[in-house]
Amino acid sequence: MAVITFASSRKATGKTTCAILLATALAARGRFVTLVDGDPQQSLTVWHRQAGAKASGLALATLPGAAGLSSLAREGRRARHDVVIDLSTDRNAFLACALGVADHVVVPMPAEHLEGGGEPVLALLAAMQSRSAVRLTHSVLLSRLNPLVPASLLAALRRALAERGVPVLETPVVERAAFAAMLQRGRMLETELEGTVRPGQAIANAACVATDLLKLLPGEIPAGTRTAA
Repeated sequence: MAVITFASSRKATGKTTCAILLATALAARGRFVTLVDGDPQQSLTVWHRQAGAKASGLALATLPGAAGLSSLAREGRRARHDVVIDLSTDRNAFLACALGVADHVVVPMPAEHLEGGGEPVLALLAAMQSRSAVRLTHSVLLSRLNPLVPASLLAALRRALAERGVPVLETPVVERAAFAAMLQRGRMLETELEGTVRPGQAIANAACVATDLLKLLPGEIPAGTRTAA
């Protein structure tokens, strides 16, 4: 079980959507997930409230301060629960704490942000690592990609990030229309995407992202067989 933080200093990266995708995919595997909404917009809180009793295996924690977040992370590890943290774009003490307590930091990044100077959170992670002996493991999750993006362009994006020494999750989030409907209507990933665009591929896409991430966590054995997104 793990503490996973979703962080971005830029808006419109699909950060909250990606956090929900991972949380619901983990819950679908029978894992218990505590959600922490650190974004003043409270999109994660609204989604959880709309989902209601359907959000089985997903608990929303009252937003703690930096000290409370450290305690929540310890409690999650002791109870063998996953903790998924969705941060705001603000750079503050809570951001630094959420990065520090994470077993893995996921940085959602649309392709256009790569061309626009990159992601400031990556620079912050590098600075935090240079000041301590602790390695802050992290990966970029390519997000908001049109499913028609050619494989050659996706490969070029990966090469550009690799040249900067930035690890990238293998599976990008590509089914934006179906995922946006899930976020806006308080739907659950595995059971309530009927009527949206290509729901089967959307579910497979999220499952692959979860599998990719679990492979990077120590002591984890991802369940299921990988399916092309």
